[in-house]
Amino acid sequence: MKLNKENNFEYSISRSFLSHENVSLLSSEFGRAFNDPKTNKIHPGVVQFSAKQIKSSEVLSSISGQIMSHFTDAINVSGIALDKVWFVKSQSKDTDPKKLPYLPHFDKHRYLKAMVYLHDVVEDHGPIHLGKLTNPSDIDVRRKGLPTNYKELGLNTISARELKSNMMPILGSKGDVIFFDTNAAHCAGIVSQGFERHVIRFDFEVHGFNPRRSFFLYC
Repeated sequence: MKLNKENNFEYSISRSFLSHENVSLLSSEFGRAFNDPKTNKIHPGVVQFSAKQIKSSEVLSSISGQIMSHFTDAINVSGIALDKVWFVKSQSKDTDPKKLPYLPHFDKHRYLKAMVYLHDVVEDHGPIHLGKLTNPSDIDVRRKGLPTNYKELGLNTISARELKSNMMPILGSKGDVIFFDTNAAHCAGIVSQGFERHVIRFDFEVHGFNPRRSFFLYC
């Protein structure tokens, strides 16, 4: 695995990364997925696709390739492979500001992720919040030492004193893509009553991030 240490990548936002045509095609896929009883709904608001399933969709396969190229070229990372894709529909009734993932945290299983906005996102839509850490390298040490009951104990949460500044809601327009390392401080935003947020999230394994799982399973 190779990351640009000088930039110490945590997250970045690429405005208008996708064309309106591609966003329209993705939105159609999104609608079909939630209306198809055969899709893998792991939660009422989440449809999951494996990397193998993505290959059967021309638009998803093409866009996952564009995103992978961005990680490879712009962020200088190698040994990357698509693991899964989530279609996510977030609603007010599903949000709780006192629980994960609505608290600042990092993930036990480390990914590089890319979140695509399918529509313009204002604060009422509950945008993802991201923050810059004072000591980013400390997170990987903590992550690797997490016990199995880390969620119940809140051991992957991030306190305000660990941040350089307040968490920032990532507002944006349709076609914007947020790229982030799940070691970065992140949390879900609270969706206001009467609003929904529709996003597609691409999760990438990186060789060396999670040594207990074989990278070759994702090739």
